Amino acid sequence: MKQFFPILVLVTGLYTEALGQWGVQIQGERHVVSTIPSVSSSEIGSDFFGVFGGVNYFFRLKNYRLEFLPGVGLAYESGKFPLIQSAKLNFKSIGPQIFSLINIYPFDFKNDCNCPTFKKEGNTLKKGLHLIIDLGFRYNIRNYADQEQKTGQFYTGFGIGNDFGISENLTISPMILYNFGHLDKHLDSESYPEFSHQKISLGLRLLYDKNKGRKRRY
Repeated sequence: MKQFFPILVLVTGLYTEALGQWGVQIQGERHVVSTIPSVSSSEIGSDFFGVFGGVNYFFRLKNYRLEFLPGVGLAYESGKFPLIQSAKLNFKSIGPQIFSLINIYPFDFKNDCNCPTFKKEGNTLKKGLHLIIDLGFRYNIRNYADQEQKTGQFYTGFGIGNDFGISENLTISPMILYNFGHLDKHLDSESYPEFSHQKISLGLRLLYDKNKGRKRRY
């Protein structure tokens, strides 16, 4: 029994640390899709809009401003898919998503800055501006007029954001992201085998860290 006590202490410590470092984010999305029909060489396309909300945990490297924010969320989309005819396929979609943001602070990279920036010396852009790598997987459940489509889609992308400390424990971060979709499919995949999907997002993230003001262990 004694040999399990250190493991129990470690797990409890990690769990407590996780509870103290979390965030929520919401973003509006504009999707741009295009396809080349099998009977034509001309590309056709359309765009539609969506919203996404999620929660995440965050951690960072010791002595460097490189942060990792894995999380889960839910997306809603509504719009049209292109057809070779003038009419388009109307759909509504809802789907869960897992994702991870990687934030890199280029102007303050080698630093043990325990952000937010509310009480830090130096200008806000130097302390808060960060580049973003965005990775995710979304499971789309699209409902059309007379049928349903279920398809998984990977996202990879990049973006930029800036942190604004609003208290000792809270940071708010506006951001803009550009993503490429992979493995998405048109409802009629045989007639539209080549399919491209990109999206641009405007988002807002709120991070809470109850451990601000004391030395981190990582």
